[in-house]
Amino acid sequence: DVARAYELQGDFVNQSLALNYFSLTQQKLGDWNGASESVTNSLNILNKLNLNSHESKHVLALAFNTQGSLLLARGEPEKAIESWQKAVNIYSEINDNTGRTGSLINKANAYQALGFYRRSVSVFDSVEKHLLSSANSPLKVAGLRRLGNVLQATGKFDESQKMLKQSLIVAQQLQSASEESATLLSLGNLYLAKAKTKLPPNNAIHQNYTPLRCDTITAISDNAKKDYAQSLDFYQKSLNKSTSEITKVQAQLNILSVPPELRQKPITQEITAIKSEIATLTPSRAAIYDKVKFARNL
Repeated sequence: DVARAYELQGDFVNQSLALNYFSLTQQKLGDWNGASESVTNSLNILNKLNLNSHESKHVLALAFNTQGSLLLARGEPEKAIESWQKAVNIYSEINDNTGRTGSLINKANAYQALGFYRRSVSVFDSVEKHLLSSANSPLKVAGLRRLGNVLQATGKFDESQKMLKQSLIVAQQLQSASEESATLLSLGNLYLAKAKTKLPPNNAIHQNYTPLRCDTITAISDNAKKDYAQSLDFYQKSLNKSTSEITKVQAQLNILSVPPELRQKPITQEITAIKSEIATLTPSRAAIYDKVKFARNL
């Protein structure tokens, strides 16, 4: 146990860092209680120290970032925002612009989860210039993608497309299949949203289905069909590139939002594939949303 070894050496900063990384691993595995215990122990160790060095403060900021990710995954975005703001304050104190930007992006993501899109856009406005001018990195890809997602949610489709296309370019330059897949998924969502705005107001896609009412999609304009086709293309590319089960399921689920007559595979094949994938998802906030969305689609 690395953390235990550092403890025996009296190197408490690195002990805390090891616990922090262990918590991130546990989060990936869906071990939420273990992840919570690890990051809490990490923070408790740091809080007992006299944190004057740049290194120790950097580790403390990392721990607050990890805690924020855990809280958001467990459905506590308000508490996650508090943790990320603490990380922002520390990164600002030690003049770590990259760390500060990452924490602000995480904070904006939590605002979006709460439905506070204006606050999310406001946070992104403060980091957009740094994002665009920074060197290529996974942080830049994710930041541009999240900014694009917020702009899409607020109806700013052209600006959203610009950010998402830039995110895709950087992901391809980094040869990161996971980041590329996630951005392709967001581009699919953008074109799906654009298509829906071009449907007649009384179209079935805007109505609530009931057991005794199964309306059919009618009068889909050529422009809407083009956007639906674009969304399908991006979803399929996301599936092909995906290294994440959650991204793969989200792409498959969103394909179901495209009118059946515009899709290639029979709906029974699509549902069978999703059932197989969704059953293997690690328990998380995102997995719960996906299962609810699948039930609604059914």
